[in-house]
Amino acid sequence: MKVLGIMIAIVCFLLLVTGHEAGHFGVAKFLGMKVNEFSVGMGPLILSKKKKETQYSLRAIPLGGYCLLEGEDDDSEDPRSFSKQPAWAKILVLLAGPFVNIVIGILIFTLLYCYRGTAVPTLADVYESTPAYEAGLRAGDKIIEVDGKKYNDFASIRNAIGYSTGDTITLTIVRDGETMHAYSGYMLNEQNLRVIGILAGSSHKFSDCLNSGIKETAIVAIDVAHFFRNLFKGNVQMNDVSSVVGIVKIAGDAAEVGGLINVIYIIALVSANLGYMNLLPIPALDGGRVLFTLLRCIFKGEGVDKFETALNAVGMVLLIGLMIVIMFKDIIGLF
Repeated sequence: MKVLGIMIAIVCFLLLVTGHEAGHFGVAKFLGMKVNEFSVGMGPLILSKKKKETQYSLRAIPLGGYCLLEGEDDDSEDPRSFSKQPAWAKILVLLAGPFVNIVIGILIFTLLYCYRGTAVPTLADVYESTPAYEAGLRAGDKIIEVDGKKYNDFASIRNAIGYSTGDTITLTIVRDGETMHAYSGYMLNEQNLRVIGILAGSSHKFSDCLNSGIKETAIVAIDVAHFFRNLFKGNVQMNDVSSVVGIVKIAGDAAEVGGLINVIYIIALVSANLGYMNLLPIPALDGGRVLFTLLRCIFKGEGVDKFETALNAVGMVLLIGLMIVIMFKDIIGLF
């Protein structure tokens, strides 16, 4: 299963990168820009077919891909080139790739929740001899408020209970269409958080699963923000980051432990991470190019272009260097 998981991870990673580039490609084509090449994979050419003005390529290394726009990295006199487009059109094309990855993350998370079920505030069970049971809660009750604050998902309710500070926890519930209050004590779990002895219900309703999928993807954005905050504080270790090799290994391990579902979950995480990371205003990434597009609207002249070219070159060298170091670390880790 581990080998199968690795193979699936490689294919899925290729699809994620292809989806990212397809976002750029689709919006560029829709806006009438000239696309010179759309490639699935990197490195030596395997297959190639030219349709109208665009060459469609399949290349040997299944760990990347690209969409090559006319005038994307140099000046072009073609009126349909990227460089001749208004700022808003450039920004739409640049944002399309990360947007596709974030949407893919939401869709995969949603489908996983549809398969597994997502926790909802309607209780499946209330354990006997627990604070919740003694407070009068029963299976079928729907919790809508904790200590006077409204919540519409079980994860938020669980956190509100876990981090509550009062001697008792005030719960507003709906039972048979009637709203009532319950006043519960609490216990402490192994993480020293408060629990009251309830079990969430499970829903396979698409709207509930979609809501959970969106929230799961949003959590990835928070994790990315925390990572860079720790990075600037110097609290990130080399083992905290992984290359494509490391991600594929993780997916293989996940397949061995938890099967295909775990691999799909990791692919969703990677897709969302890929989307959010590319939105960051870092040179050589889509977010960095959006930033410079905006700067050109504010500061006219060639100074911004030259500065962007130099910064992108430095950024690309540093990014590739970092990727090589991390990949080398992950390859050593395989043995």
